[in-house]
Amino acid sequence: MAYEALYTRGRPKTLSHLIGQEHISNALARAISSNRLSHAYLLVGTRGTGKTSTARLLAKAMNCERVHDAQNSGRPLEKKEIPCNKCDACRNFDSSPDNVEFDAASNRSVEDVTRLLSTAYLAPLRARVKTFIIDEVHMLSFEAVNSILKLIEEPPPNVAFFFGDNGNKQSPDDNPLALSSSKLPANPASDNRAVSVKIGGTLERDIARGRR
Repeated sequence: MAYEALYTRGRPKTLSHLIGQEHISNALARAISSNRLSHAYLLVGTRGTGKTSTARLLAKAMNCERVHDAQNSGRPLEKKEIPCNKCDACRNFDSSPDNVEFDAASNRSVEDVTRLLSTAYLAPLRARVKTFIIDEVHMLSFEAVNSILKLIEEPPPNVAFFFGDNGNKQSPDDNPLALSSSKLPANPASDNRAVSVKIGGTLERDIARGRR
C-alpha cells in the first residue's frame, strides 16, 4: 500500500467536514447553491485554520458536475454534497492540469509569479474553471503582489484565484489583495481544537485497521 501522509487522510472531503469554521462553510454553501461565486478569494487565518483545505473544497466545487447540475436545476445543495467527490472532475482534481497549487513562501519573486500567472490566460484543458491556489501569499514581494493585482482586477474568463494569508499584519486589510478579493476570515478560537479532534479520530481509525 502506498504511503499517505496523515494530514492528507484527515483533510476535509466536503464542506460538512470543515470543523470549527461553520460560518465559512455555511456562507460558501449558500453562495455555491445560488451560483454566486467570486473569481478571487482571500482566506485569512493562522496556521492550521483550514485555509488551504477550504480553498481546495471551493475549487473542486466550482468544477463538480453534480454541483453544476444542481445549480442549473435550482436545487438547493447541502454541505455534505459540496463537492460530490464522485464525478470525473472531482476524482481527477488532484492530477488536473487546470488546478494549480503554488507555495509563495519559496516562490516569492515577481518572476516566479509571472511564470505562474502567464498560464491563466490559456483556456482550461478539461475543467470549467481553471483554479489557482496560492498559499502563504503574505510572503510575496511587493512587486509580485502588484503583478497579481492587475490580473484579478481584470480577470480572464473561467479562472478563479484563492490566496492564503496568515493574518499576521495589523489588519487583513493591509494586504492589497483584500481590495480585489472576497475575504473569508477563519475562526481562530476553535481551530486547534477542531484540528486535534479530526486528526485524532483519523489516527484512532488507522491504528484500529493496523495502518502505520
